[in-house]
Amino acid sequence: MANREQVARLLDEGLTLARSLLDVLQAERKALEANNTRALQQAVAEKEALFPRMQALEQALGATLPPSARLDIPQTLSRLDPSGELAARYHALAEELQRCARENRVNGGIVELGQRYLQESLSILRGNLQTGEGTYDPCGKLHNEAGGHLLSKA
Repeated sequence: MANREQVARLLDEGLTLARSLLDVLQAERKALEANNTRALQQAVAEKEALFPRMQALEQALGATLPPSARLDIPQTLSRLDPSGELAARYHALAEELQRCARENRVNGGIVELGQRYLQESLSILRGNLQTGEGTYDPCGKLHNEAGGHLLSKA
């Protein structure tokens, strides 16, 4: 059976790791926005170093709590600690992880937008003036007319 101090230590460690991850994700976003590949490589390396530590912590917490606790961790923590301190720590950890997930989605969107811009730029340079979206006429009909010539031949 889990003891309160052990669970508290694991939750505190998880919160520290989640805050570190959020800092790294924010640095990653700044690097993406600035097109700073050196800073981006550093952020990615730091992020990748945090994941195994977070997975190990998750496994340690899972091993500390009884199997039935995985169905309702807040309720299990309330039984283990009626004062509510463990539940509050767990809630803080969950909120921080949600912030990390949001930041990661934003970063993914920045990467996707950059890829789309690069693909369209390459397409134009290859002479395909057709973009993925096309244009619409006054009746609302989509037109994807490829025209033009290779810039290298111009």
